[in-house]
Amino acid sequence: MRDFKPEWFKQHPWLSYSVEKREASCHACEAYSTNSSFKFVHWKKSNRLMKHAKSEAHCFAMTKWINAKRNEKQKVTILSKLDRQHKASVLQNRQYLKVIIKCLMFTAQKNIAQRGHSEERDNVSEMCDTNRGNLLELLHLRCKDLPWLDNVLKEQLQKHTQWTSPGIQNELLSILADHVLQRIVHDVQERGKFAVIADETSDISRTEQVSLCLSYIADGTKKEAFISFYATKSTEGEVLFELLKKAIGDLHLDFENIVGLCFDGAANMSGMHKRVATRMKECCPFALYVHCYGHLLNLAIQDTMTQIEPVRNALGTIQSLYNFLEASPKRHAIFVDIQSDLKPIVRSLKSFSVTRWSCHWEAVKAVHEELESIVMSLLSSADNRDVKIYTNSRALLRTICDFDFVLGLCILNVILGITSSLSKYLQGEKWMLWLPEEMHPPLSKLYRNVEMKVTLSCCGKRPNCSAKT
Repeated sequence: MRDFKPEWFKQHPWLSYSVEKREASCHACEAYSTNSSFKFVHWKKSNRLMKHAKSEAHCFAMTKWINAKRNEKQKVTILSKLDRQHKASVLQNRQYLKVIIKCLMFTAQKNIAQRGHSEERDNVSEMCDTNRGNLLELLHLRCKDLPWLDNVLKEQLQKHTQWTSPGIQNELLSILADHVLQRIVHDVQERGKFAVIADETSDISRTEQVSLCLSYIADGTKKEAFISFYATKSTEGEVLFELLKKAIGDLHLDFENIVGLCFDGAANMSGMHKRVATRMKECCPFALYVHCYGHLLNLAIQDTMTQIEPVRNALGTIQSLYNFLEASPKRHAIFVDIQSDLKPIVRSLKSFSVTRWSCHWEAVKAVHEELESIVMSLLSSADNRDVKIYTNSRALLRTICDFDFVLGLCILNVILGITSSLSKYLQGEKWMLWLPEEMHPPLSKLYRNVEMKVTLSCCGKRPNCSAKT
């Protein structure tokens, strides 16, 4: 009774006895608890051991000791647990971020806006009466396909890391744009030779924007890739040259590999002295300057149509018909009803394009095919009591029933029908007119000498008609 008994080790495995100090202590509390003041030296008071074994601090320390021994037996450490938890968190964040990126890519490819009037992010998985924007609505739709997405959205919202704010959206879109640009540049560098396509125009804010595209051959197919818009304060040839030089240099492309330059025919682009084409040839001597064939076709059509009086007047009348019949819902309804009675297919009139003359064919084609319906609609509008409507309808009736208008309309229908197909061909992906003749002899022979003959004959209904075949 006056010394430490060895059988106490069996009753209390947590005991630790020091021979030198002749005292016992709790190993669990010393190793896994901040309260390690338990000392046992009075051998007659063994009830203290039972009392300490039932204490809360000792039970907590014993739990830690048992877990540590089990982890050591299974070779599991705290660092490995933390690493496993970190990997699971990273995997979850990546899956969540992939969903957001896919939604952003969808809106970017469809060219639709991401923002909304009131972007409430508290309950994205639930329906909302306000316009939250296309991105949040897509996430709401994905919550139905991915059950875990709703919980992650709520958890990320509490952490203030939901990654759906406008700033994060713009950053992700910028990263995606850089990735696409890197792939384009990589493809161009692999092919070696490439051509530069550039044009300049002003946007709605009156800022001059220069568009840059690269053209190259990939797998036997000509590809044109848009690079970016560049704002400029001046449209002088020297300024535009420095801008293009810096843009191509930032892409890490070699100027010696440029073999083609495609610009419009403006003086700042195609001039002989210190213009963009001239200065670019100094840096890339093997490059050939080509005036854009689509632009040339547009200029040729514009000069032709504005110099022939019947054609020019017919174009003005076609635009006046569109303004008269389509400006009023009532007159448009009359025009549609008359078409429904005559034909099963209803066709609406088209307005002219401001810049592309080759796109005028759609408007000319609509008037040419629906001329009977237009005449009947104008006759119906001529009975209106309104003086202005009556005057305009009668004037348009007299104009479209004139031989000069019918002649101009027929000429426009033939010429613009051909040039519209040619314009689409020139803008197509498989355009090969610039290749050598031995690579495509049928195309070169077909488009080398193009002749167009229009035969006009008298209708025989006018007594004083002087038209000849």
